[in-house]
Amino acid sequence: MIEALKKALEGVEHGLDLDSLHIMPKDDFTSLTEGHKAALEDTKVKSNKIGQEILLKSLKNDLGLDFENRKDPEAFKKALEAKFTKSDGTPNEDIKDLQSKFDKALEEKESEILGIKNTYKMESDNKTIRESLRSEFSQFEGKTNYKTDDLVTIALSKNEFSVVDGKVFKSKDGEVVQDDMYKTTDSNKFANTMMLEDGYIKKADGGRVIGDETKGGKYTMEQYMAAAESNGENVNGQEFAQKLDSDVKSGKVEL
Repeated sequence: MIEALKKALEGVEHGLDLDSLHIMPKDDFTSLTEGHKAALEDTKVKSNKIGQEILLKSLKNDLGLDFENRKDPEAFKKALEAKFTKSDGTPNEDIKDLQSKFDKALEEKESEILGIKNTYKMESDNKTIRESLRSEFSQFEGKTNYKTDDLVTIALSKNEFSVVDGKVFKSKDGEVVQDDMYKTTDSNKFANTMMLEDGYIKKADGGRVIGDETKGGKYTMEQYMAAAESNGENVNGQEFAQKLDSDVKSGKVEL
């Protein structure tokens, strides 16, 4: 039949590999394909069995189980129950110890993750607070003897702030402060109140600004800080910030 087909297709471009072509009865073809399917299923069953045996062997070693017929899942199950349960079916001390260790490790990891989240939030909030205060105090440049960053430092040394929905508010013990009218103090209101009510704005006297002149006995900020450090003062403490504030207002320190 193949030869007849070759003769019929002589001179015709067909692209068929007639030498590799096999023609068989339908029943023979069905038997062949069914045989392949059966072989494939048999291979899958054997593969699953081998995989199961490898898993049982690994679990036996990891859990320290001792049982015969290591390829039998039921034998593994009985050995597992014998090791980790009492005769009445309740967990024995080994499994309780494992559970306790797992719970403790999980609690430690959760605590560690929470600590990382809190640290990130605190650092993020501190950055937001400083940037907000710096922006508000910058509007007073030229109107005060203080540099913007010095005003931010003074504000932070005497007050507490919190970030709520991206905005900065004056707070106490982590709670936003409200006045008698339940109004809050955001960074803008705080900066204006501090500058206008606490005397940080330069005062004019006869057309001249007090503190603009350099007189004997005055310190530059660099000299003042150097003298404080040489005297062993804590220049990062609140007490020093208050002293610096007072000396700047009195004109002892020139900014």
